[in-house]
Amino acid sequence: MTSTHHPAKSGGRAYDLRAVVSHRYGFVYVPVPKCGTTTMDRVLHVIHGIEDSDYRIDTDHAVRYTPDRKSGRDIETLYVPVNYVRRFKRQFEGYTWISVVRNPYDRLVSMYNYDVRRYAKHFDRKTYLFAGFFKRAAFVLGRDPRSTQRNAIRRRIGFDRFVHGLERSGTDFDIHFMRQTDIMFYDLLSCDRLIDVERLSTELPPLLKELGVREDFVERLAPFPRSNPSRPSDARYDETTRAVAYRLYQPDFAALTPWTSSVPGE
Repeated sequence: MTSTHHPAKSGGRAYDLRAVVSHRYGFVYVPVPKCGTTTMDRVLHVIHGIEDSDYRIDTDHAVRYTPDRKSGRDIETLYVPVNYVRRFKRQFEGYTWISVVRNPYDRLVSMYNYDVRRYAKHFDRKTYLFAGFFKRAAFVLGRDPRSTQRNAIRRRIGFDRFVHGLERSGTDFDIHFMRQTDIMFYDLLSCDRLIDVERLSTELPPLLKELGVREDFVERLAPFPRSNPSRPSDARYDETTRAVAYRLYQPDFAALTPWTSSVPGE
């Protein structure tokens, strides 16, 4: 996932708001990395009848929002600059605003499991380049290059080192590591429905029906696939890493706890 980036300190306004607008069903979906975005991409393809398209709806073909912009598309993804966020919200105040959120502890483990490559590329180039040899070898041998590269990096960068590295660097260097509340512009926007990613398969179908999605489209979505089929790591929290994680993502704990699982990732 990418977006328009602006320099900012950790916890600051580093990225434009990204919003998927469904004009057919009258909703705005604000995607948050590591919160079911792959699953939601499939949902959006199915309910809009474009299953034969292989592009990512929440990133590919996204355009910059301007207040006077006219759209003839059924569904579109917009990058909304900070100074237009409130106006964008007013323009679509009649739409249902949706986002999928996640327990911050579990989300941080997912970052390590699937995005440690991004971290190494920024902060441990030696390890990143070293793992590149394994990636190339895996490609030759017909194995999954990214998974092989990721596993090689995790052998050198353990979960505790990763967490403490984020404490030093901050979380705004890549949108995948940012606080959910920052990505959602929680201080400027209010979503009508926040869905815990762990309850996506039970809470999203009835919401889609409320929005007017045909029954056969909703039925086609079951069963909901796992967003990240790759093998997870053995990342575990200890007292120190749990405390660091809480400090890093305290705004998420404060704002999103009512909607997310109360049991932190172990």
